[in-house]
Amino acid sequence: MTLKECLIKVVDNRGKTPPISDAISPYPLIEVNAIVGAAKSPNFSAIKKFVTEGTYKNWFRAGHPLPGDIIFSTVGSIAEVALFEAGNGCIAQNLIALRPNLEIVLPDFLYYSLVHPKMQSYLKTLDISSVQPSIKVPHLLATKITIPSLAEQKFIGDFLSNFDSRINLLRETNDTLESIAQALFKSWFIDFDPVHAKARGLMPEGMDEATAELFPDSFEETELETVPKDWRLFVIYDLATFINGAAYKAFEPNMYRRGLPIIKIAELKAGVTENTAYSNIEMPKKYRIETGDILFSWSGNPDTSIDTFVWSFDPGWLNQHIFRVLPHPKK
Repeated sequence: MTLKECLIKVVDNRGKTPPISDAISPYPLIEVNAIVGAAKSPNFSAIKKFVTEGTYKNWFRAGHPLPGDIIFSTVGSIAEVALFEAGNGCIAQNLIALRPNLEIVLPDFLYYSLVHPKMQSYLKTLDISSVQPSIKVPHLLATKITIPSLAEQKFIGDFLSNFDSRINLLRETNDTLESIAQALFKSWFIDFDPVHAKARGLMPEGMDEATAELFPDSFEETELETVPKDWRLFVIYDLATFINGAAYKAFEPNMYRRGLPIIKIAELKAGVTENTAYSNIEMPKKYRIETGDILFSWSGNPDTSIDTFVWSFDPGWLNQHIFRVLPHPKK
């Protein structure tokens, strides 16, 4: 059965960009960045553009995604997929929404069918552009999909959704721990709260005695600023070697999981996924990311792309726009 035969509608507002609201509104404009490397649902926290109520109601000729629709990217980062589950949202450039015929296919099953590695590999072959990746909607709709009974679809969808729910819970826990770690770092090494406390003759709050001993009890002046006594200022380039990644094409990427994964900014955010390309090309050792490496993404939107990460997965290849940061021996 073709994908088109499984649908009752394709929401397609591509062709022009809607007028953007000057203020945040209840009507977010979902763009590709909200579904690249996202979990099952769009990442609404990544959305920076909104439209007014009037634009939402009157501008979009094909309507809006409804709960149960599949959002699919057709240009740029092609074949990215998300399940629209609730709330308001609108789409225009580079995205379409696929509305399943519930008598034929259930939304969860269709979502998992489209993100399956073999399906993703096939969808990437639909790229028609030599400049910017692009998939024609008729080619997408002609894609063949195996459709079991509704009962089997429900079992498969529920089973995989439970895994996704667990993964999301772990991600939320990681985000909470990351926030705690950042707050602690700021307190200790930017605001110098333990040093201020000891300077007042107090025990630093929430710190054991052995850790408190590592902090001085006074400050001293330097050429640039006041710092804790006996601490030194360094230029960051003197503390580490920064290795920029290789160009993506140099890896001769494959979608067959041959070799090591190519780590782009999307992988820094979501880890290695079914959308990750691999390479079995022998590259210089400096481009090989090892578990525990510090990675700094230096290109893109400061709100969504520029960040620092510790790579916690298996080894991979370093793509361009990311620095591998190798600290120098202790001085």
